[in-house]
Amino acid sequence: MSDALARCETPVDCRSLRVGRKTHHDGSTRRKCGTKLNSAVRPLCQKGASLIELLVVVVILAVLATMVSLSVTGVSSRQLENTARRLQALLQLACEQSVLTGREVGLRMAVAEFEFVYFSGDAWLGVEQLTGVDRAPMEALRKRSVDAGIEWRVERDGETLTLFEGLPEMPQWVCFDSGELTAIDILMRREDVSTEWHLQAQIDGRIELEAKDVER
Repeated sequence: MSDALARCETPVDCRSLRVGRKTHHDGSTRRKCGTKLNSAVRPLCQKGASLIELLVVVVILAVLATMVSLSVTGVSSRQLENTARRLQALLQLACEQSVLTGREVGLRMAVAEFEFVYFSGDAWLGVEQLTGVDRAPMEALRKRSVDAGIEWRVERDGETLTLFEGLPEMPQWVCFDSGELTAIDILMRREDVSTEWHLQAQIDGRIELEAKDVER
C-alpha cells in the first residue's frame, strides 16, 4: 500500500495517464491511482490546447484585417485615379467639340458636381437645355457628380477658386473654338489615399495629368 501511495505522489505526464482497474486477490476491483491524477491533470492539458488555438485565431484575424485594409485602400486609389483620368478625357472632348462646332465650351464646378456648358451666343446652356443636333455631340459632357470621398481644389491664375454647393452661373474654365483654353490647375485627393492627382490645362491646349505621392 505504501508503494502504491508513493507512485500516486510521483508527477505523472498527462499523456501517459490511462484509466483502468486493478483486480485484487479478494476479487474486488479498484481504480488505479493514476486515474485520479488523470482527471486532475486533464483540464490543464485541455487549457494548454485552447490557448494555442486562441493564438492561432488571433493571428488569422490579424492577417484578415490587414488584407481587408489593403483591399479598401486599393479600391479607393483606383477610384481616385479613374476620376482624374475621366475628367482629363472630358476636358479633351470638350475642346474637340468646341473646335468642331465653332462654339465655346465651358466647365462649371461645385463642391460635389460639375457640368460642361455650351455657349449659345446669349447664355451658357447645359446639355439638358440643348435639343436636336446641338445636344448629340454634347451628351457625354452632361452634368456629373464627384464620387463620394473625393475632394478637389481648383486654381486659376495662381489663386484658389472657392467652390460652392451649387453650380455657378458662369464657367470657371473655357475652351475656345481656336483650340486655346483657360489655364487651370485641378488637384484631386482622398483622405485614405497617399497619392494626389494633379490635372493641369495649359493655355496652348495641352491637358496633362500627373500623380504625386504625399505624406499623411
